[in-house]
Amino acid sequence: MRVADAWDTPRREAVLHEVYPSLPRISIDFAVMEPASQLKGKATVAVVEMPVQWLDVGSWPALAETLRTDEHNNSVECGACAFIDSDDNVVVSEDPEHLISTIGINDLIIVHTKDATLVCPKHEAQRVKELVGKVKERFGNKYQ
Repeated sequence: MRVADAWDTPRREAVLHEVYPSLPRISIDFAVMEPASQLKGKATVAVVEMPVQWLDVGSWPALAETLRTDEHNNSVECGACAFIDSDDNVVVSEDPEHLISTIGINDLIIVHTKDATLVCPKHEAQRVKELVGKVKERFGNKYQ
């Protein structure tokens, strides 16, 4: 309700940044569909067809499909990158001044943020949640 109230005001971005991180992280399956299925005729879930392509950007390989691709099929979102003999990688940095350079690597995911750097093979990307749990266990909430 706070987001809706602020939507057409100058406070929209500030309210979004304040409220969104506090929302529970739950899939539509569990938040809407499962509770609706348990109401047995007391509620209806309706859908409206939209002419859009859906991409569930819940993983680094899926995000790669939305990024710029270079001549070596590297999916790139970084201000300063240089590659030699490196193909089919996903390279993301939120710091446009931080140089990411690679030599002779293939099928890796490299993600650089102000707090952490992730490097893993694409085929291990589904284990990021496992890694997040391990990091939280070891460092608490320092690297959320």
